[in-house]
Amino acid sequence: MTCPLELDVRFESPNGVAVDVNSLRVHVRKVWDFDITKYVKPYASPEGIHMTNATFPRGRHTITLTIAEHKGDMSSRTITVEIP
Repeated sequence: MTCPLELDVRFESPNGVAVDVNSLRVHVRKVWDFDITKYVKPYASPEGIHMTNATFPRGRHTITLTIAEHKGDMSSRTITVEIP
């Protein structure tokens, strides 16, 4: 992948309950765990996250997204991106 890149994440609830965007947490793991939620939240909606010009420094980045439904059920997914 090269920067800037388009980041498009869709939120889907298996039981049809809407997600609570205020519960969104986004962490990047390098040597330490960095909370980047405040940078991502302006691009988040109940449907997902859409950023057209996302930038990351070079290297491998492990990103964990955690979000809850309005009923309180939480879900997390981890992805890894590598920027040359």
